[in-house]
Amino acid sequence: MKIGLNLWVWESPFRTDRHLGLLQKARALRAEAVEFALEEGSVVESSILRRALAEQALGCSIIGMFGTERDLSSPDASVRQMGIDYARKSLELCAEVGAAVFSGACVGGGRFRTGIGCGALHSLQVRIGASARNRRIRRQSGSAVLR
Repeated sequence: MKIGLNLWVWESPFRTDRHLGLLQKARALRAEAVEFALEEGSVVESSILRRALAEQALGCSIIGMFGTERDLSSPDASVRQMGIDYARKSLELCAEVGAAVFSGACVGGGRFRTGIGCGALHSLQVRIGASARNRRIRRQSGSAVLR
């Protein structure tokens, strides 16, 4: 079992331009992984974060902040689409930084029962995961660089 630390303990929202020192602080506390949320105001430069995580030998997980405005179970198609767009962007970032886990409540507290919800997110995770694996393979062969 790994010991992890959520960066909310010190700062929120997480920003690579301000908070990379927290990774060293977490490692000094013997954390093996860190977690942060992709909330409004988060600014994450994937290549910088990936390098900083590697330098500290830290794993990473990312929390999705869906809320009612990105609720995948909303009866409003535009709200669901905002959730799908947010999830896609979040999962792509996970792949880029090497995050092992993307978690969070993908529905707004269970208000709606449309049959869409987290099943859509799982399908998106599978597609993004396959895409990330393909990018890693291409990168290893020298024909592409993972951002």
